[in-house]
This record gives sequence, C-alpha cells and structure tokens, in this order.
Amino acid sequence: MTSVALTILYAAEPFLMVLAIIALLRSREQRRFPALFSYVSLRLGSSVVLYLLLQVHRVIAISEKTAYAWYFYTYWLTYVAGAVVVFLVIQEMFKLSMDPFPGLKWLGTISFRWLHAFRLLPQGLLCLPRVPRVTSFFWPWSLR
Repeated sequence: MTSVALTILYAAEPFLMVLAIIALLRSREQRRFPALFSYVSLRLGSSVVLYLLLQVHRVIAISEKTAYAWYFYTYWLTYVAGAVVVFLVIQEMFKLSMDPFPGLKWLGTISFRWLHAFRLLPQGLLCLPRVPRVTSFFWPWSLR
C-alpha cells in the first residue's frame, strides 16, 4: 500500500468510530450493548491518544525516544484493554443470541468462561520469571 492510502485509512478510523458512537447513542442501543459501546469508545480514545503521542515531541520539549516509550506502553495497555473488552463484546452477543434458550445460554456462558480461564492460565505462567536450572542437589554450595 502507498503512504497516502495508509494515511487515509489511519485518519478514517476515528471518524468511523465517531459515526458508530453517534449511531449507538441516537438509537439508544448503548444501554442494550454496553460492552460494544465501551469497545468503540476505547478504540476512539486510544487512536486519538496514540496519534497525539506520536506528535507530542513537536509540541513539548521531550526527546523522540521518550515520546516513543510513552507511545509503546500506551499502545500495549490499550491493546490489552481492547482484548478484554472484545471478550466481553463476544459474550454479550452470545447472551443476546441465546436469550430464547436459557439452558443453552447458561451452559454456553459457563463453558465460555472456563475455556478462557484455561486459555489464560498457560499465558500467565509464561509471564513468571524463569528459575535457573539446578544441575545438582548441592548447587548453591557448589559455587564455593
């Protein structure tokens, strides 16, 4: 893609998010779909904040390295928050589609939560620091 096309797509996202928020507010569907409204609001806020962080070194006397560090941590924080909210949007849509079937709704909701709990367990364990491999039982004393 050309640079012009990428710039147009990058600039179009906030405008489309504003249109989605206006549509949700005018139809009063934000009460029915609070997770979807939260996701669209989060995407709008994150895209505006991230754009401002890319331009902050031109306005405030800070280094580009510091501005990039702010951008980096803000990007990943909003990415994780977006992933959590997407999970809630999917669960919200599932519950809405299963309203006519209360037994299936309950079973699906429970299995959905357990599935994600088991999916997040290995990822959480990977975040723990690694322990050095012990070569012998007397490893701490073998350093003397």
